[in-house]
Amino acid sequence: MQQANNTLTYEQAHNLFIYDDSTGVVYNRVHRNRVRAGDRAGYTGNHGYMSVQVDGIQYKLHRVIWLMVYGEWPYGEIDHINGERADNRIANLRIVDRSGNQRNAA
Repeated sequence: MQQANNTLTYEQAHNLFIYDDSTGVVYNRVHRNRVRAGDRAGYTGNHGYMSVQVDGIQYKLHRVIWLMVYGEWPYGEIDHINGERADNRIANLRIVDRSGNQRNAA
């Protein structure tokens, strides 16, 4: 599986996923491969972050959510304000530099 290179577009993300900003949960909009429409999208990776796979490329779900909400890929790292890596409510996500993200991880 290949790591994300930000090739997923805003339009593709909205065609594939439905984002509930009040819960931070993403659902599959369409059936594709082994995922069914209406099911919760993504899986938890080794470090506790949610990810999704599109066309063989793995994307961190919080970055896809940022794309879906703001229409562009985040220009820095995304910090989960409350430290909960699975809490992908947009109100819990913010762009930080690497040192800011490391401070929150401590």
